Amino acid sequence: MKVHRLLLVVICLTALGSLQCNAQVSDLDNFSFDNTDYLGWDINTGFDLEIKHEGPYSIKFFTNNSEGMRLTNSGNLFIGQLPVLPERARLDVLGRNVGIRGLANNTSGQNYGGYFEAEGGVDNYGVFGVAETNIIGTSVGVGGQACNGQTASYAVYGLSCSNIGQNWAGWFDGKTFCSSGAWDASDENLKTNIVDLENATDLLMSLQPKSYEFDQSIEALTLPAGMQYGLIAQDLQEVVPHAVTSATSPPRYDEEGNITAESLDFLAVNYTQLIPVLVAGFREQNAAETSNLEAINDLQERLAQVENSLAIHRQASSVNEMARMEDYKVELDQNSPNPFGNETQISYTVRESGQIKVDVINDNGEVIATLQNDHQGGGNYSLLWNATEHPSGVYFCVIRHDGKVQVKKMIKQ
Repeated sequence: MKVHRLLLVVICLTALGSLQCNAQVSDLDNFSFDNTDYLGWDINTGFDLEIKHEGPYSIKFFTNNSEGMRLTNSGNLFIGQLPVLPERARLDVLGRNVGIRGLANNTSGQNYGGYFEAEGGVDNYGVFGVAETNIIGTSVGVGGQACNGQTASYAVYGLSCSNIGQNWAGWFDGKTFCSSGAWDASDENLKTNIVDLENATDLLMSLQPKSYEFDQSIEALTLPAGMQYGLIAQDLQEVVPHAVTSATSPPRYDEEGNITAESLDFLAVNYTQLIPVLVAGFREQNAAETSNLEAINDLQERLAQVENSLAIHRQASSVNEMARMEDYKVELDQNSPNPFGNETQISYTVRESGQIKVDVINDNGEVIATLQNDHQGGGNYSLLWNATEHPSGVYFCVIRHDGKVQVKKMIKQ
């Protein structure tokens, strides 16, 4: 096996009043200064730090015999845990590992702690974070913190600006938590074609809630276990199509870049779209219930009036029937005039002296006036009833003589 001997030559020059140093690393067996392989940097002049490598192998960086970073000949930069290592780098004592940490403290412009771009690939990840622990602790794949912004603070900001295919500013495969809730853009100034939602009750009645369990054999997604309640996207699509969208989960890879789970196409549901349907449906049901209650109350009032009229009619019929079956010792004439305005004359004939009582009752069977209650001898009598204080309607004149009763119906206009 051939052993390569390396020569490191450092040249420092003074340029424009500043010190600039370049370092040359070459194989002693093929020594040259033709800038084939070199590492150059500048301390003070503001020139970019350049790492140039045109050989067939990777540039590796070691600290304490542990590889920490690698720049491959294909242009890929691996930092921290490297996919090519036989096992993961881990911390065996309490502490923390930081794959990449960025700090920007410029006070005169925008600051980016880290800025990553990914373009042109089949699968592009601007940031892809993996954090695992074998000891007690917390793993955070990507963490963000933003504080004390004068206008706004964005701990994590995602923008999906593609007009082709699916657009996801954030994709979370598993549980998500938001301590202050999820907020949607709902300002009236952002909307057009605003129309009241109608027939919401019909939409709700068309929904088919189900109980189900997710298929745990699906590797492309981290689906919750146990009994679930919800809607089937295919069913909901027939009722509220804009609450359903197509989704594709990205493929999963292992440490060496091999696909462990293929991408999966499926339908996703936005349950927030159903909230306006529920509110509109409740309002429609409330309006229908109010209308039904009003109709029921009206029917109940009409039924009570009919029942009262029937009761009075039965009472009068019973009294008249009883009177016809007995020998009258008093005879009640029909009031005059009838119908009447505010006053009417009530006449009767007593054939045998006795206790005479004359009452006026309303259509509820209540006594509203007693016109006579005294012992009277035989003869003809007349009474005037002033009904000014009583409303128009049906009244009854009842005369009693020694326990015997006669009734006449009177109508006030």
